[in-house]
Amino acid sequence: MKIICVTGACGVGKSTMRDFVGERLDEKLFACIDTDECGINWHDYANTDHPEGYANAYLAEAVRRAAGRTLVLFGCTNPMDYITKNTIPDEVEATYFVTLVADDEVIRERLLARPAERGFYEGNIPPHIEYNRWFRRNRGKFPLQLDTGKLSQEETADRIAEFAKHL
Repeated sequence: MKIICVTGACGVGKSTMRDFVGERLDEKLFACIDTDECGINWHDYANTDHPEGYANAYLAEAVRRAAGRTLVLFGCTNPMDYITKNTIPDEVEATYFVTLVADDEVIRERLLARPAERGFYEGNIPPHIEYNRWFRRNRGKFPLQLDTGKLSQEETADRIAEFAKHL
């Protein structure tokens, strides 16, 4: 099976894209899954001696749910950690990263607009903006990078779906 990781910093629109892309792909061939849907709680792994266990757990669960279909996985999957720290399930033959980015101000506005229980405030946004900048600086290392601040949701979803269909 193949995995397409749609990733990027918080606020770029990964979870929003899940439904838009899902509407454009045949569910017999593709499984569009947000990491939040996997039922794995990040807090169970944070501040432990195995924080990478979180990514391994949601990855294994998403692969199980995909049941052999191409998995389009939406979440904050860090490409460097994916390669160096994660245990990739045996059934995965290839992984492709689609990175979503946006301008700093777009990220800031989107994060501040989230409900208070999501925990975003002006003081904890800079690391998310810096992570977004890392994706921008490394754009040539990924087969597809899309700026969700410049493209509509429909255009972004169309491009991700077309990428998936042509792998």
